Amino acid sequence: MTTRTPSGLAAAALTLLGLGLTVALATPSDALAGPPSESPRAMFSPWTAAAEQDGVEAVLTHAAGLGFMSSLELGLAVTTRLQGDDPVNSVLGLLGARLGPLAVGLGLGGVGDGPGTDSTTTRVDWGLALRLSDALSVGFGWQALYSDVDADLDAYDTWSLSTTLRPFRALSLAVAIDRFDTPKLAGDDLNAILRVGLGVRPGTERVTVAADFSHELGGDPWTLGGSVRVMLVPGLVIGGYGAWDDARSEVRAGAFLGLYQGGLALESSVDARLPDGGDDGDADGMSLTTMLKAKSAPYPSLVTDKHLLVKLPIGGAIPERTSDSLLGDGPAPFGKWIQALDVMAHDDDVDGVVLSISSAPSWGQSWELREALERLKAAGKKVYAVMTIGDMRAMYLASVADKVYLHAGGGLLLTGLAITRTYIATLLERLGVNVQIVKFEEYKSAPEALTRTGPSEPAEEQDKAILDGVMAAWMGAVTAGRHLTDEQVDATLKTGPQSMKVALERGLVDGVDANDAIAKAIAADAGEGAQIVDSYRPSPRAWSRWAGAPTVAIVPIVGSIVDGGSAGGLPIPILGDETTGDETFVRAIEAASRDASVLGIVVRVDSGGGSATASDKMYRAVQLAA
Repeated sequence: MTTRTPSGLAAAALTLLGLGLTVALATPSDALAGPPSESPRAMFSPWTAAAEQDGVEAVLTHAAGLGFMSSLELGLAVTTRLQGDDPVNSVLGLLGARLGPLAVGLGLGGVGDGPGTDSTTTRVDWGLALRLSDALSVGFGWQALYSDVDADLDAYDTWSLSTTLRPFRALSLAVAIDRFDTPKLAGDDLNAILRVGLGVRPGTERVTVAADFSHELGGDPWTLGGSVRVMLVPGLVIGGYGAWDDARSEVRAGAFLGLYQGGLALESSVDARLPDGGDDGDADGMSLTTMLKAKSAPYPSLVTDKHLLVKLPIGGAIPERTSDSLLGDGPAPFGKWIQALDVMAHDDDVDGVVLSISSAPSWGQSWELREALERLKAAGKKVYAVMTIGDMRAMYLASVADKVYLHAGGGLLLTGLAITRTYIATLLERLGVNVQIVKFEEYKSAPEALTRTGPSEPAEEQDKAILDGVMAAWMGAVTAGRHLTDEQVDATLKTGPQSMKVALERGLVDGVDANDAIAKAIAADAGEGAQIVDSYRPSPRAWSRWAGAPTVAIVPIVGSIVDGGSAGGLPIPILGDETTGDETFVRAIEAASRDASVLGIVVRVDSGGGSATASDKMYRAVQLAA
C-alpha cells in the first residue's frame, strides 16, 4: 500500500524552513507558556505539559520529547507580551528531524531585552534524543545566549538531561534536570533544577490530564501546576492550566487552542500571571503565543477527503514479506494489503475500492483478498473491478465486485482448470542417470517426475481432487457474484475464450469501455462526490497512543525451507529465489515472543517444503511461543 501525503505540506514546509532559520525570537525573560523553566531568557512555544511533548517544540524545555516526533517537523511562533505601554513581540523558528531512534532539534532566535529597549539577546537551543523503545526516550539539551550589551548573558550556556517514559497507554512520566552543569551568571553559580511531569489519559487518546513540578536543587524555589487538554473533534483541541510559583508568590494560568489540518497545525495559548493578593487585570502579566507547525505525518484533521474510492492495482503475486530491492524498499507485503482493507472497512472517509486487475495473484492470495473484500462489502463499502484480459483467477477475484468492467479491446480466457506435470524419466535413462528415491506413502508424488513417464493412479487421483475443489470454489464465487446459474457458467466455459461482446452478453461483466469512460461510470455509480484515488492513508482520529499500540506479528515462510539464514528477494533469476532459513525464522519468532507489545503471532506459509531438520527447528520455535 502507498500513502497519501497531506496536500500543501511540501510548500508549507519549505516556507517554514526559510522563515524559521532567518527570524529571531523575542520572548521576555518571564514568559509564561510551557512547562516550568528558569532560563535567563526563556523561550517557549504555545503551552504544552512536559509529559505530553512529542514534537519539535520539545527542544526548548524537554529534549527527550524529540524522540517521539515524526521524521521532519518545523515551527514558526509569534509571542506578544504586554509590559507597561510597550508590547514586546517575538518570533521563534524551530527545526527537528528523526531518523529511526535518533532525533535532533534546533531552536534559533533573539530574545527581547524588554520594553523601551532596542536590544535583543540571541538564543540557540539544540537537542538530541534517543528513543530506546516505543515507551522510552532520553534527551540532551544545550542552550546558549549571545548579547552585544550584556557580557554576563553573552557568556551563558548550559546543559540539560531529560527522559520520557510511557509504560502504559494511559501514563506518561517526564523527568529532567536543567542546568545540571551549574552554569555561571553574573559571577554566581546557578543551581540545577529538577523537573517532574506526569500525564494521564483516562481511557481515551482525546483527553490528557497533566501535572508539572519544578524545584531548584540546593534552594527553596518551586513551582507546581496542573492542566487538561481535550480534543473535542479531530483537529480541534482546547485546554487550560494553572500553576503556583512559590519563588514569585504568584498564580499562573492559561488557555490553549489548537487547530489541525493534514500536516499543518495552528496552536495558540493565552497566559496570565496574577501576583499573590489577586491583582487581576494586570497588563504586565498577559501574553499570547501562536505557532504554525508543519510535519511529515498528518495530524487528526478538521476536514478530511470524503467519498474515497481507493484504487488497488493487482499485477500478479504479492510478496509475502518485504523484499530488499536494489533500488530501495520493495512493495508492501501481502499481510499489509489485508490489514489495509480491514482498516478501510471501518473508515468513514472511504466509500469503496477499485480493483485494477492486470494479472491475478495465486489462488491462495486471491481467496484471501476475496474474503477481505467480502468483509469490506459487509461494512457497506462498494467494490469495483476493472480487467483488460481476465483468466480464471482474475474472474474469481473480480466476481466479488458490485460492478465488473472490461477494457475495450480486452476479453476473458475462461476455459476451465488444468494441471500440467512434466516427466523426464525417459530423458534421464537415455543420459545414463539412475535415480533412486525413497518416499513415504503412495500420495507422495513429487519424485514421480524423475521416475515415471506419467502420473501414478494416486497422483492422478489427488490432482483431480485438487481441481475439483478449486473448481467448486470458483463456480460458487462466480455464480453468486455475477448472479448466474451453474448451467449458464458451464455453457460459457465450453465455448472457449470470450470476446468482450460475449463477456457482456453473458453477464460476466457489467460494462465494456475505454479507461476514462470506465472511471466516469464508476464515479457515477458510487454517488455524488466520489473520487478515485491512487493511494490510501487513514486520517488519525486522536493523538498518537502512548507506549505504542499492541500488534500482531506476521512471520512468513516463503520459498524453500533451508538450513541457516533466509535469502533471496532480489530481482535476479535463480539467484534471487526466496528461501526461508530456520535460523532467521527462529530469531523472528523468539523476538516476537519477547516483545510485550505483540499480542499474537501469525505464521503465513507459502512454501512447498524443504529441509526436514530446518522444519523441525521451526516447528519447535512455534511450539515454545504458543
